[in-house]
Amino acid sequence: MKKNSFWKALLFCFAISLIIEGGYVFIKNIYLKAQDVYGVKELKYNIEDNSIILDGNEYIEKLFVDYEVTDDVEFEINYISSDYYGNDKEYIIEERFDNEINRQVINIKKRVKNFKIVGEELNKVKVVKFSSYNKVRFNYYVFGYIFCALLLIFVLYNIFKYGISKDDIYKYFMFFAFIIGLLFIFLQPSSTYYSWDDQIHFTNTYEMFKTVSRWKVGEFSMVDVSPVGLRSIGGIEEHEIQNEYLNSNDYSEFTSTSSRFITYSRVFYILPSIGFNVARIIGLPFSICFKAGKVMILLCYVLIMGYAIKISKIGKRLLSVVGLIPTSMFLASQYSYDSAVISGVTLAMVMLINWFVDKKEKVTFNSMLIFILAILYASFVKGIYIPIILLFLMIPKDRFSNVKVSRSVKILSVILMLLVMYTFVMPTVGNSAVAGDVRGGDTSVSAQIAMILSHPLGYFKVLYNCMIGNFIDFLVGVNLIINYAYLGVIRGNLFYLYFIVLLFVAFTDMYFYKLDKKYKISILVICLGVSVLIWTALYVSYTPVGALDIAGVQPRYFLPLTFPMLLLLHSDKIKHNFSDKVYDTIVFAIPVFVLMVSLYKLFLISFCL
Repeated sequence: MKKNSFWKALLFCFAISLIIEGGYVFIKNIYLKAQDVYGVKELKYNIEDNSIILDGNEYIEKLFVDYEVTDDVEFEINYISSDYYGNDKEYIIEERFDNEINRQVINIKKRVKNFKIVGEELNKVKVVKFSSYNKVRFNYYVFGYIFCALLLIFVLYNIFKYGISKDDIYKYFMFFAFIIGLLFIFLQPSSTYYSWDDQIHFTNTYEMFKTVSRWKVGEFSMVDVSPVGLRSIGGIEEHEIQNEYLNSNDYSEFTSTSSRFITYSRVFYILPSIGFNVARIIGLPFSICFKAGKVMILLCYVLIMGYAIKISKIGKRLLSVVGLIPTSMFLASQYSYDSAVISGVTLAMVMLINWFVDKKEKVTFNSMLIFILAILYASFVKGIYIPIILLFLMIPKDRFSNVKVSRSVKILSVILMLLVMYTFVMPTVGNSAVAGDVRGGDTSVSAQIAMILSHPLGYFKVLYNCMIGNFIDFLVGVNLIINYAYLGVIRGNLFYLYFIVLLFVAFTDMYFYKLDKKYKISILVICLGVSVLIWTALYVSYTPVGALDIAGVQPRYFLPLTFPMLLLLHSDKIKHNFSDKVYDTIVFAIPVFVLMVSLYKLFLISFCL
């Protein structure tokens, strides 16, 4: 793609997006004026039966609720509206009176006959005012979504028309991943508790480079059990209300302390902390600093995965589809170290597979260093992946510059594996004081290990049943592919579409090099070994002693193994009849489509209208 044409397309997409959103606002406001419902109108509230009194069948674009409350209160708004054919239909909207803000903005966009508020603790709420807001404003979230969608369509069209060379596949992956990742960050409210343990990861990011942290009220809401606006952000106005609270200069009573030394388990947090603190130093508000830290996490994921695709000898297209898996893209745009594990393990596996398939390529010092750093980058936060380093022992000694280097590096690999495993295995051995799940329950690391050692066959049966029972779902199931944590899992056609393209590319991607059977067996054995460690680690730490199942295992833990496992499915006997242009378009278009529809359904509609 020519640079001049790209910049022209950028300006064109910007102009079209401006026209679409601006035109919608202009036409809708003319329509509202014509219906004599334009503007803001205060509504009467009957405190006796919690109903909102209307004069008749009124059109309401948005409902504003001003209130006072000391604790969060859940409530529902039930209302009756007539459909296109004049039939009455009941609607229910779940909302929350947030004690840290004093206004709710609820999207209605219908003609309404009557409202009623339903909730068990409404006596705790003092409703100050209800009003209908029947103006439509320019929505920069919608504008940003349309702009990115048009830009992605333009690039996909260029792939279909001109094709792309094998050496440029990584560039297109990085472009698609970065644009879509930015949309995840842009559309999602500045809050934690949308992803797994993101409040913990944000705390580690925030406290980096500090020994004492004095938190402001908005900052503290990120680590509190009830962050501001968590379940009550439903439109552009509520984004602004939330950001106003987050950017407050008032200090909370919470102060935290941390060590001045950066331990190896906190290495991941250095880059997001740099992004967060640079934004703060230049004077940006906290709500923007919060997103800046996420951008750094996304950037690291995109660069590492892009580099893995660039250097890969086989499976560049498969790597691209795996890298764009919606769950991975979501995690790469959150305060989560899963992106480090996924990208680090993937890069290490790519380098190993390169050495396996290209028998002419020597193992250089630089490539060894990159491999070791990649696996350590992943293992520092999740040590159970370190056994992958044992695959290094499979590389023939004649691939090294000399026998001494080969022996030294392999010994180093074993030592590194033992050291990393020591950090999470040895503290539990012989220590009866080591507990399990900090959240409580009948868990004990020491007692569970003793149980396994005394009943090895019984544990093997438990392990076998759990692994076999979840094998497909944890390898290519919906909970692995389209899992947006606490925002939900998208099932149905979107999942099947991604599932099909994932297997299609795994079977049909053309490779110049061939992965020998012995290396396939080695990769399979190591992946299964890592899987056993994952299941065992959760059995030891989060499962009641002696239980016949394993608690706490999540499909996302197996995302780092997706590429090598799918690579084993490839066969030279299965061919496709598409041209390279069409094939590459399919490889990128379907993942982009699934991601953009997901963003529309779970983010744009839920948070930004």
